[in-house]
Amino acid sequence: MLEPGVVIIDASALKYLMTPAGVAAARSRLRSAHLRIWPSKINALEVMKDGNGARVKRLLEVLASWQGDYPILPLPTDVLRASGLAALGGDDSFDLSGDLAESIVPSDEDLEEDRQRSIGYLQPMLESFERAHARSARDFRVGVKPIRHEVQDLHAFLDAFWRTEDNTRHQVEQMWSALGLPDVPPPDLLARSETWRIWHDAFGAAIFYRAVRTETQGRPAGFVDLMQLLYLAGVQRSRILVSNDHALLETARDMMIGRYANVRIMHGEEFFGPQG
Repeated sequence: MLEPGVVIIDASALKYLMTPAGVAAARSRLRSAHLRIWPSKINALEVMKDGNGARVKRLLEVLASWQGDYPILPLPTDVLRASGLAALGGDDSFDLSGDLAESIVPSDEDLEEDRQRSIGYLQPMLESFERAHARSARDFRVGVKPIRHEVQDLHAFLDAFWRTEDNTRHQVEQMWSALGLPDVPPPDLLARSETWRIWHDAFGAAIFYRAVRTETQGRPAGFVDLMQLLYLAGVQRSRILVSNDHALLETARDMMIGRYANVRIMHGEEFFGPQG
């Protein structure tokens, strides 16, 4: 039997899984379209930032109920690392199971400790991205400024400016080193690995919306949010990201649709139906 397609629920849309109507709508859609909702560590980290322990535990229990027999999706950096190691071995696929079959719901004693750990993890990741973004944004603002008004299409920007040989090599080498991967990245890494292509395009999309497009987003999509797109890599059937974050929806649609096959980027009410 074919593996089901994958649905990734962004933290902004998890609320639908807390209502009977949302659960019923999700089960109906999953059954009819042969899909599964796959919870991730990013879901858990975002949930655990909430200071209300009872609400946090309830949400984590809801996530665990959708996990089924599958492992929790790891952090996006772990997905990227696993893909890099596979590419070194000449493979374009990799196994995420390994040591990932842990419980998504901590004990009462561990809940506050895990909440603090989640905040401690996310903040350095965000700060690291902001530093990298600031450097790349400066470079691209200077390079693109003369024709900025002509480069208002994300795909055109990615193909003409972001995926150049020099920039791709530089960005890949920087991330490869940051992940602690051995040796050097294969020269054809982006051609070989959809995971790395999505990562590279997502970073470029963040630069585009923050430093290139003249009509800027009021609050651009966050780095951690965009990295959830890595969870869609390598899925052969339908792959769906559901979010209520308008900047994430816009960026993900502009980046993924027409560039990656079998992808849908959906608002929560589009996937779950109107609530209330």
